[in-house]
Amino acid sequence: ATANPSTNTATATGGGDPLCTGTAPACSGTTTNPVIDAVDETVTKQPGITSSTDVSTNDKFPAGSSFTQTATTCTPAGTMTTAGVASYTTPAANSSCTVTYQVCAPAPNATVCDTAVLTINTSAAPSLTVTKTATPAVLVVGATGQSYTITIAVANGPTTAAITIADALPAGITTSGAITATGGSISGCPAAGATSLAGCSIAAGAATGNIVITVPVSVAAATANPSTNTATATGGGDPSCPAAATCGGTTTNPVIDAVNDTDTKQPGVPGTTPLAPNDKFPPGSTFSTEPGSTCGAPIAIDPVTGVASYTSPTATGTTCTVNYKVCAPTPNATVCDTATLTVTASAAPKLTVRSEERRVGKECSVTCRS
Repeated sequence: ATANPSTNTATATGGGDPLCTGTAPACSGTTTNPVIDAVDETVTKQPGITSSTDVSTNDKFPAGSSFTQTATTCTPAGTMTTAGVASYTTPAANSSCTVTYQVCAPAPNATVCDTAVLTINTSAAPSLTVTKTATPAVLVVGATGQSYTITIAVANGPTTAAITIADALPAGITTSGAITATGGSISGCPAAGATSLAGCSIAAGAATGNIVITVPVSVAAATANPSTNTATATGGGDPSCPAAATCGGTTTNPVIDAVNDTDTKQPGVPGTTPLAPNDKFPPGSTFSTEPGSTCGAPIAIDPVTGVASYTSPTATGTTCTVNYKVCAPTPNATVCDTATLTVTASAAPKLTVRSEERRVGKECSVTCRS
């Protein structure tokens, strides 16, 4: 608790000196002395990073004093400035190392020193958990506004190194715009038309919480149904990534693609055409008619099998249409795709009549051939 500097005065009275009444300056002596006190301290840091600590902030010492590192258990050894700033590399997670130092008064009292120890404790390393989703949950071939979302949950932040994202998109899926992120600074990502996220990284220093990366995508007809995609994170100071299961997030999404159909029927007759064989859709999807069909009544589509019923055009060579949509099952029943069945009327059946007269007594016959 001693102040720095510390001032003390001694006063003499008596001795037959009439001036020493307790107030005369000649009867008092005062000294002012600097104080040195190097105080132990402890800091907690993230593991495996280069860091520094100013040990002078809780020490007492006269102006012009000098700090020196005298020993350390940290690896590598690190340094200390004469002003008392220790630089070091923190040890592995949940361990500690020490820096021993002394602070010495300036000349002519440079041999007057005090010693203390800085203890550096480390916390748990940053931890990454990756998940991935798609919006919508059922992808639609040719639709706009679709995206993948990669969420990296950071524990024990901030991250101590950049996070690299590896993500090879499924065949038929490409990026369709700028890749963005919240909760971290993203850079190096490819432009629209890319088949992977090669080059994407999140800068070090991301705080505890969620980093959310949005990847807008285009879905082409070649996309498999269902489509599976995995994103993997490496770095961030998490020693388990990318090997640990928590460093990767996978999403599997059904795909809807209603594809235009054609059929040929005799003119003016009821007909049916199965619509489902060349379409893509998840199990449990439903088929229904759409406005604008031009085929003759009755027009209907079996909601389960996707078989369309209609009446074909009456004139040979003309066409009519049945417009339809296929929608994903609940809870994604609003995710749909549309297509058109075009029905062409073939030539009408043609009959040829031939007559043959056969006389057998009084009988004759007529034969019709088509």
